[in-house]
Amino acid sequence: MKYYAVRNGHKSGVYNNWSDCESQVKGYSGNQYKSFNSRAEANAYMNSGSNSNSSRSSYRSSSSSSGSGSRSRSSYSNSSSSSRAPYSNSPSRSSYGSLNASSSSSYGSSRSSYGSSYSSSSSYSSSYSSSSSSSSSSSSSRTVNIYTDGASKNNQGAKQGKSTAGFGVYYGPGDSRNYSGRVTGEQTNNRGELYGIHKALKNSVEESKSSSNTKYFIHTDSQYSKDAITKWGNSWEKNGWKTSTGSDVINQDVIKECRDMVRTLKSKNVDVEIVKVKGHSGNHGNDQADKLAVEGCSK
Repeated sequence: MKYYAVRNGHKSGVYNNWSDCESQVKGYSGNQYKSFNSRAEANAYMNSGSNSNSSRSSYRSSSSSSGSGSRSRSSYSNSSSSSRAPYSNSPSRSSYGSLNASSSSSYGSSRSSYGSSYSSSSSYSSSYSSSSSSSSSSSSSRTVNIYTDGASKNNQGAKQGKSTAGFGVYYGPGDSRNYSGRVTGEQTNNRGELYGIHKALKNSVEESKSSSNTKYFIHTDSQYSKDAITKWGNSWEKNGWKTSTGSDVINQDVIKECRDMVRTLKSKNVDVEIVKVKGHSGNHGNDQADKLAVEGCSK
């Protein structure tokens, strides 16, 4: 461990780290300090400095009491050679030179260490700046949770064209984007589920035109709808929208448009995720979307 003895500085003393030492000597005219490997050596260096002060005091005392100017000048000269050698051109300058060289060398070593420390600090600042920027970016982004659902009535009368299907989209209490609508085409629950997601994606695409710093979570209780858009659709596209048995994919018109809108959002670096939730389980958002979907069946 290094010890830094500050003989002349803003505040003299022995310090056990370079940072404290530097704060005492930096900007101090005539600073004097040195590094040591032990506190005993540092203390000895400090004590040798107090002897210099004694010589100085001795000069002042003899100067005021002596009646001979030449004698006091002589006393001052002797005192000067010991206490002021570091700042004179006398032979004692060599001892200062060696002291300064040693100190400078130690300072260089410490400076190197300090440089590493500072470099590390700079890295931290850079990291913090990056983190701060990221945090700032994160704090300025927003997350939108959208709940969708589908519903159908009179399924038993589907062959007679008596069934009806609706869909609901729910953002939150009193939100103007909450929507209840009637399905076109086949009047089935699955189509209603897809219509709900389709409406949520369409709204998100429109919103992304003015703000791309948003992540959309589209919640659905339909595993079929999620898989049709995110998983099965990959194979269906490759197979020309045919199933493994060669039949046409049902609801492919809605599924295609949903997949296209997901790609549009991602091309703008807008995050969108379709999340499966459990239906009719007390989930407020899902329950509200279900109510809107049921209302849609009668429109």
